[in-house]
Amino acid sequence: MNKELALLLCIGLLAGAALSCTISVPTLSVGPVQETSHTLGIEDASSADIQLSIGAGELTVSPNADGLLNATFRYNVQEWQPKVERNNVGSLASVLIQQGSDKNTWGIAGSGARNEWDIRLGNSLPMRLTIGVGAGSSKLDLSGVRLSRLRLDGGAGDMTLRFDTPNPEALSEIQINSGAGKVDLQGMGNANFEQFSFKGGAGQVSLDFNGAWTRSATVDVISGVGQVTVRVPREIGVRVKTSGSPVGKLVVEGLKSVGDGYVNDVYDSAEIKLDISLTTGVGEVTVTDR
Repeated sequence: MNKELALLLCIGLLAGAALSCTISVPTLSVGPVQETSHTLGIEDASSADIQLSIGAGELTVSPNADGLLNATFRYNVQEWQPKVERNNVGSLASVLIQQGSDKNTWGIAGSGARNEWDIRLGNSLPMRLTIGVGAGSSKLDLSGVRLSRLRLDGGAGDMTLRFDTPNPEALSEIQINSGAGKVDLQGMGNANFEQFSFKGGAGQVSLDFNGAWTRSATVDVISGVGQVTVRVPREIGVRVKTSGSPVGKLVVEGLKSVGDGYVNDVYDSAEIKLDISLTTGVGEVTVTDR
């Protein structure tokens, strides 16, 4: 068992035990709901680097913003007031949005706390996007956004990511790290990526690689504890290699066993190929072309 898988297994197995521990932390006051909005224009930028960091709350990201970015925040804990920073480095617009501005102010909010971010991204500039979510849910619709690189880091909570329409930009790499929770990725074939890596600790994971494929790509999936479903396209060549020491059930539908993995019927003759490396630990894994 490799080191990464062993670490993910430990995270998953310790997640439940951690919930039973009692730690004394400050309590943050809950007040009236405040709403603030920010609009960032393109100005002279020809590309963008956008970073979103929310500790606890609900994050929604969608396309079709006017300009570079539109953001609306609703919160009722003063310490959670978002901080928005923009710096222009030549023709690159660098944007950082993070929860709170005082690193020394932390704690657990009382009953009724709200922290909701609604971010809309523009479709006109190529951008690198980094999103970090500590605890809470994230709903990400990146359909049509010109992504050149994407990184998502999730702690405890549910995450959905969808590409309903093709990414017009060549996306070099997608990196997704998930701690514990439900992960649902849809239409990843539309993302136009070259490399994709997913590391999950514990939870239910659904990875759908259907979409309008225009080039070959590689996928690396490492999952510790939970249920994993991988949906692969029929129109392009697909090969899945499995490794690790799974404790559970492996189901493969629509692919045939060859050597150290599985391939679909068109793999050998296909011009576009998707090669998937799948490393799993404890749980149930399904690979299907349905």
